[in-house]
Amino acid sequence: MNADTLTTGQVAKLCSVSSRTVVKWLESGLLKGYVLPGSLHHRIPRKNLVAFMEKAGMPTEELK
Repeated sequence: MNADTLTTGQVAKLCSVSSRTVVKWLESGLLKGYVLPGSLHHRIPRKNLVAFMEKAGMPTEELK
């Protein structure tokens, strides 16, 4: 996966959780991301996801 930003669906697949769980992480501030202007779609910068996953003890090999 080479994108600089990821969708909630992509993050959910990498973390083996639902998209709704990813949105909850974003809303609670556990995972840092942003909402696209004029929409409800979230994007998560790769570096933020790597930091979140490392802190949570999740494997990050697919992201590096």
